Amino acid sequence: MRSQLSHYFRCSAAAALAIGLSACSDYRLTVNEKTVYTPDPLFTAFEVVDENLKNCIIQRIEDQTITAAGQLKELNCSHGNITSLVGIGTFRGLQRVKLSNNKLDDLTPLAQLTQLEVLDLEDNPLRELGPVPGLPRLSLLNVIGNQQLRCSEIEPERLSPLLRVEAPEHCKRQANPGGDR
Repeated sequence: MRSQLSHYFRCSAAAALAIGLSACSDYRLTVNEKTVYTPDPLFTAFEVVDENLKNCIIQRIEDQTITAAGQLKELNCSHGNITSLVGIGTFRGLQRVKLSNNKLDDLTPLAQLTQLEVLDLEDNPLRELGPVPGLPRLSLLNVIGNQQLRCSEIEPERLSPLLRVEAPEHCKRQANPGGDR
């Protein structure tokens, strides 16, 4: 019985130590002035043209303690005054991206984001979607408020049947000119 209790306390102490150390994952751990643990540095090996996009990505990296490009799965850069996405392809693991209320007119850099499942481009001055309809995993695309978007860009025959599109009002009217009667 005594050995079982001793084993229980050793296991409990080890578990508590592991939990405590995981909470300190951002800190270097030293014992007797010797470093026994140093966390991986935050990911910084990327270049994007747009300074506002860069700042948004840096903030997300810091918030999520991202140490490799593939770890970044979600990015919310809404209302960021972003004009260019050049360089976003570094983050090929992105699955959900929110870029609403920016000044985007070229989506070409999104072609590299083949893991992308949800893309929110609401209220941008987009005329065309570029490579977006061809993204293999994309299941939700929001282009509401893109008043300059050519409605032919979101015609069902151009898109995957698995892709749900939230369309701008002018495209809804064009698709259903008589309204719901």
